[in-house]
Amino acid sequence: MPMLSSLLPSAARNGAGGTAMSGPFLSTVVVSFFFILGVSIVVPVLPLVVDTYGVSRAGGSLLLSSFALGRLGFDVIAGVLGDRFGIRRVAFSACLVTIVASVVAATTPSYPLLLAARTAQGAGSALYMTVAMGQIITMAPDGHVGRLLAVYQGVILAGVSLGPTVGGLVTEAWGIAGPFVLYALFGVVGATVALRWMPAHNLEGAPGTGPVLSRWPQVRGLLGDPTFLLMLAAAFTVFGVRAGLGNTLIPLFAAERFGFSQTAIGVLLTVSAAGNLLVLAHAGRSVDRSGRRRTLRIGLWAAVPVAVGLALTASPWLLFVLAAGLGAAKGYAGVVPGAVLADLATPGIRATAIGIQRMTTDLGLLAGPFLAGTMADHLGFTGAFLLTAAFVAVIALATWFMRETAPASARA
Repeated sequence: MPMLSSLLPSAARNGAGGTAMSGPFLSTVVVSFFFILGVSIVVPVLPLVVDTYGVSRAGGSLLLSSFALGRLGFDVIAGVLGDRFGIRRVAFSACLVTIVASVVAATTPSYPLLLAARTAQGAGSALYMTVAMGQIITMAPDGHVGRLLAVYQGVILAGVSLGPTVGGLVTEAWGIAGPFVLYALFGVVGATVALRWMPAHNLEGAPGTGPVLSRWPQVRGLLGDPTFLLMLAAAFTVFGVRAGLGNTLIPLFAAERFGFSQTAIGVLLTVSAAGNLLVLAHAGRSVDRSGRRRTLRIGLWAAVPVAVGLALTASPWLLFVLAAGLGAAKGYAGVVPGAVLADLATPGIRATAIGIQRMTTDLGLLAGPFLAGTMADHLGFTGAFLLTAAFVAVIALATWFMRETAPASARA
């Protein structure tokens, strides 16, 4: 991982005084990678699920949707629990939930119980990933939060991309139970890391015992901040476009318009992921040095000509260029919401704020494919691409009303 390592500021690589940060940071990132694998690790077992449990293709697809719904339902709850009980307790509990749910998924003969276990796995993922992101933001040295979040985004991208490959390998070796057994092992690793490196206190540095209601005025104030709300709208847009345009419309367009094979579509998506990864180092530095608002505008405005280009292209080779451009646009815009959140949310409600942001991005991931497919059905691919470009342009224009939240000293 040389590229991801290069994103780290020296203070993060070496730690305060040489050792303070490297262990907690790297361990949190590694376990986050394991957890994010769970999003797509079961993709290769879908055909086996259909055959083994005798369900329809639509029923088999619920194996993915149930995980997503579990994450969505527990994003905010995870944040509230993180602020209430502290990072270590919530992270350790998340790992226990994941272990138990994975064992149930690997052994149950009942498909409804398998779906319930996958939902619980999604809840465990939400619990861990929310406090993990809070841990990373809290550990970031002054003026370096963008770079650490860029590392985090790169790890998430790697996990999502490698999930099907890892799932395929263990499915061939261990059968339908393989991915679930592996996910249980990931939970054991995560529990060990939580007990060894994660702090017992909450993100405020307190033991994490304050009543939830005492924090509500701060949460309400955050929800009334126009900049925070615009950040949520931008986060929904970025992840909705990633799932709707990048993962839904582009593969369908490539197959129907240009006759791409499944292998070619896989290469196309890999090129998009590479475009994302290649800009992360600069995106993280831009967030810290040029400011949150400017970096967000770069990402959003870069996506507009990509969508227009998709509507106009007649060349299959140009699809690869546009896919890389979309990945790069997401790389810039995707780092910004976490940095804005770190600026606006006080430490006592930071985990709750992260939960709200994660729920927004998960809504984008769920709604994006449906909205993209609906537009394509009614407007055709050209209309869907152009309408997407118009929507992103509106959100980009709205960012003019955001205030710059980065400390002036960090941008000096």
